[in-house]
Amino acid sequence: MENKSDAQTALAECGQQYGLYRHYKGGYYVMYGKTVNEETLETLVHYYSLEKKTRWTRTLENFTATVYLEERGNMQRFEYVREASLNELLEAYDNTELISYLKGMALGQRMLAEIKL
Repeated sequence: MENKSDAQTALAECGQQYGLYRHYKGGYYVMYGKTVNEETLETLVHYYSLEKKTRWTRTLENFTATVYLEERGNMQRFEYVREASLNELLEAYDNTELISYLKGMALGQRMLAEIKL
C-alpha cells in the first residue's frame, strides 16, 4: 500500500465477514473488527477466543491464509462458521465499557433488557 487513502479503500473493500470462525487447530473465535495499521498500512483483523477469553490481532493476509496439514491437506487458517450472536459480540468487546455505553441509549437499554444484562 502506498498511502493512507489506498489503505482505507482496501479496508472498506476487503469483504472479510464479521462472525464466528473455527481455527484450523480447533477453538472458536469471534471476528469483531477490522482496522488499518498506521505504520505499515496493512489491514488488520481483530478476533476474540470464546474459550480463552483473549483478544488477538493478525494481518488480514495471515487470517485468511491457507495452511497445510499432512493429515488433512490444505485448509483455511480460520473458517467462517456463522454470524456471531449478540451475546458473543458483546463478549468479544470490552463488556464493561460497551454495556455502560448501551445503558445510556434508549435502544441500548431495550437490547440489554432482551438479553438480560
